[in-house]
Amino acid sequence: MTEIVSSDAGKNKTAAIVGPRDLLGKLDWEIRALSNAWGESPLVQSYHVFNCAVTAWHICGWTWTAMDQNQKASIEATLPPKTKYPLETFVQKNRDELRICRQIAIGMKHVEVQSYPDAGVKATADESIHIFRSKADPEQLQLRQGHEIFVWVDGKPWLAENVFRGAYNYWLAFLNARSIDIR
Repeated sequence: MTEIVSSDAGKNKTAAIVGPRDLLGKLDWEIRALSNAWGESPLVQSYHVFNCAVTAWHICGWTWTAMDQNQKASIEATLPPKTKYPLETFVQKNRDELRICRQIAIGMKHVEVQSYPDAGVKATADESIHIFRSKADPEQLQLRQGHEIFVWVDGKPWLAENVFRGAYNYWLAFLNARSIDIR
């Protein structure tokens, strides 16, 4: 007996997330969780980094689906003909943070990036020291030692949180400029 599969078989698996702005809200939530994880173990911070990178990267698919044909054509016009993943290619060329998110998301999911690996991108858990003013006495400086996740891009360190905040800001501007998923 042949099973008939509905054309909607792949749909209805996203719960209350219905558009790229929902994923953008999720990314903001995950960035705040990463920020609040300072002082946690490097492994716990790595979980947050993984979540942020995957969400930031997967906004591509949600955004492409929400774009109209004219918006898609304007992106495709900036790329070589028959580019397989136009939006993914476009955002990686236009925003380092999204190039980084792709490398981290795929690297953490599959252990290594086999398709288009970027040798200039790596993520590490390193010791760090925070210097801040005491709430009780603003004239007094305090030190706090712990670990943070750094992303190294061509030998230069970026705080992981800053990478994801940059990706968030890019997507927010991208969606707003094109009036995508406005509710």
